[in-house]
Amino acid sequence: MIFKSRLSQVLVSKTFVSSTNKSPAIASMFAAAMLMHPNVHGQSIENSQPNTMVVTANRTAVSVDETLSSVTIITREDIERSQARSTEELLRDFANVTIKNTGGRGKQSSLFLRGTASTHTLFLIDGVKVGSANNGATAFQNIPVDQIERIEVVKGPRSSLYGSEAAGGVIQIFTRKQSQSGFSPFIRVGAGSDDTQEVALGFGVRNDSASLNATYSYEGTDGIDAYKHYESDDDAFENSSLTVNSDIKLSGKTNLTFNYLQSHTQNEFDDSFGFYPNQQNKDTLRVLGFGLNNDMTQWWSSSIQLGRSWEKSHTFANFKRLSSFETRRDSFSWINEFTPSDDVSVVVGYDFQDDHSDTTSNFIQNERNNHGVFTQVQMHVSGHDLELNHRYDDNEQFGSEHTGSLGWGYSFENETRLKASYGTAFVAPSFNYLYHPGFGFCCSGNPDLKPEKSDTLELGINGVLESVNWSITWFRTRIQDLIVSEEPFYIPENVNQARIQGMEFSANTRFFDWVIRGDLSLLSAKSRNGVYKGNRLINRPTQTLSIMMDRDFGRFSAGASFVAENESYVDQANTVELPGYATVDLRVGYEVIDGLKWQAKIENLFEKEYEVSRGYNQPELTYLVSVTYQP
Repeated sequence: MIFKSRLSQVLVSKTFVSSTNKSPAIASMFAAAMLMHPNVHGQSIENSQPNTMVVTANRTAVSVDETLSSVTIITREDIERSQARSTEELLRDFANVTIKNTGGRGKQSSLFLRGTASTHTLFLIDGVKVGSANNGATAFQNIPVDQIERIEVVKGPRSSLYGSEAAGGVIQIFTRKQSQSGFSPFIRVGAGSDDTQEVALGFGVRNDSASLNATYSYEGTDGIDAYKHYESDDDAFENSSLTVNSDIKLSGKTNLTFNYLQSHTQNEFDDSFGFYPNQQNKDTLRVLGFGLNNDMTQWWSSSIQLGRSWEKSHTFANFKRLSSFETRRDSFSWINEFTPSDDVSVVVGYDFQDDHSDTTSNFIQNERNNHGVFTQVQMHVSGHDLELNHRYDDNEQFGSEHTGSLGWGYSFENETRLKASYGTAFVAPSFNYLYHPGFGFCCSGNPDLKPEKSDTLELGINGVLESVNWSITWFRTRIQDLIVSEEPFYIPENVNQARIQGMEFSANTRFFDWVIRGDLSLLSAKSRNGVYKGNRLINRPTQTLSIMMDRDFGRFSAGASFVAENESYVDQANTVELPGYATVDLRVGYEVIDGLKWQAKIENLFEKEYEVSRGYNQPELTYLVSVTYQP
């Protein structure tokens, strides 16, 4: 077929393949798999059912065939089938989502979406913005999968709708909710290697006018020796979490929602300098949200949301507290959608956000607020879909910022769809970057920093070919005033420019009753100026591949996952290489009786020794066995 031959040529293109000979031939592996199995379950939006609704991409509910963004949906069914035990494990299986972890389960993790920095992805929990104002990142590893109903991952700039932090994309986590009427309890218990223990229990109840859901979960493990160079002891991890959410229909047109999440984590880790042995982090995340949704008329709907998120972190060594910080983010949103016809939608919204930080480092400024106003127009004209967004932000600290985006799409009669978009974005520096007092001559903040700015162009095509759902996306991002902490004093400055371009290939199908999904990423992320011009950005592999296979045999199920990435660099000079790796996981399940299910999973089947962050170990072969009862 023409598609096969052209695809295989693209996959081995020298534009994206690493220049070193030590890289695994990931692109070639994916091409071979596609050619051998033309029927290659995808969770990307292009491969979802047409009536599937998403809310993160446009801040209002739209069907998958209306949005022009690149979106991946992870459902509760997907979570249970994959037997993933962490949010990192859920997210890493998709194209151009790179996770860097510092030593196993529960340890500090960073996410690089399409090659952008870990501070360039906005996280939401049930519509409420979360993330630390201190370091600009989100401790997403502290959100247990037992609390998650659904995840929507939007790739590409969304600052024109959300403001700062959404330069690389937006990830929204929805906590567990019951969609069907009646009362439904559940309990799950699990145990595994490294003395891992897990418990989750909860219930959901729903009738025609209200619903209430509550889930409690606990997970604990002795862990592994996280850091290679000091303290050769295991570093344990514990997390206990609670979620409660409810919605009440006040009338036929008015709905009230409430959501609350609380996560407590205790984490042992090794001091990378060896000064303070036996360190512990105690972290708390709380998220609270209230929403009011009202259909004012047949063509006007309005929603209001109030939110607050807190993050607390205390670091101890030998029972002595070394440091602590607390950040609080208050938010208010008012969104109005006008639909004068079936082919036109206009959204007008206002956001307010206030960030506050308390820390033992005594920042000279610890609070800032932001007002944002945005407009979105969506139209369907003669088979063409158009989207235009504009946002104005007035930041107390940095002044005003304008961002915008433009999208176009066209669907052919043969189920093929073309898409193109262009968008701008900005990211405000964190309090650490601005005001950290440092350590003598090292690592202090820079109050003169400016926001990072970027623009992104994206082209995509997706369709169905001989029962294969497939999608191909190309993107290019240019970043100005990129913040870099350079040697020898590691003081952050707006000195760098970067250019990121890449391609994503996704395919899924059912082959001899096996549900198969494959995702391949090709990425080039390089500095564009200064002494490191032409060098690759740190922690960005150029090739990643994931393949998942699952099948039901009546009450029995089986599955496997393959994940691989090639080498990356951990320094701007590109002299210290982090080797690539490939791992294989196996999983099985058996429904003993209706509602009672037994599951088991083996991770890293071939005991591959590898690192995803320099100097930090990753678990070798591990296993987990669990039983779930949900009548």
